[in-house]
Amino acid sequence: MSSIGVWLGSAPLLVELGRLISDISEADVYERHREPAQWGCPEDGQETNFFSSKGIQGPKRVALKLSITSHIADDRITAAIGDDVFIWEICSNPQQHGVIHHKGDLSRFRTIVRSPLDEIKNEHGMNIELMVFPAIPVSCAIEFGRVWQPEAHPDMEIYDQIKEGGGRS
Repeated sequence: MSSIGVWLGSAPLLVELGRLISDISEADVYERHREPAQWGCPEDGQETNFFSSKGIQGPKRVALKLSITSHIADDRITAAIGDDVFIWEICSNPQQHGVIHHKGDLSRFRTIVRSPLDEIKNEHGMNIELMVFPAIPVSCAIEFGRVWQPEAHPDMEIYDQIKEGGGRS
């Protein structure tokens, strides 16, 4: 197959799509931009940088916040899964919708995602509960799934914001 188009989907579904594509397969991932309305990377505006950090320490339950399109407060995590959790975060600068403007932005995102996934495995082990809380664009959700390796990284549950009291998919 030479190309596939995905327009809508929840973050957990898009991460799973990325996992199925994997980073072994060559793939160019794009998303539809709202302004200007187009597919692909506009290659304009500032480049996006990504950072990772460790937060509140806890037991063998680990949360990973993907704060790319907006900030995810720690209290939203603890309200959903409890206080006994070690919170990690990957965030972007800037942090907004339409943040991916360059192909290099996705390359930097893939690079930064690998490091915390490996650090989480090395620090907490493979036999942990890894809960992922995404606020990410479509392209980053797919790329996150492509980077995650089932043999090399802990299993994960991906949570999705549901208006009726939180939840996971």
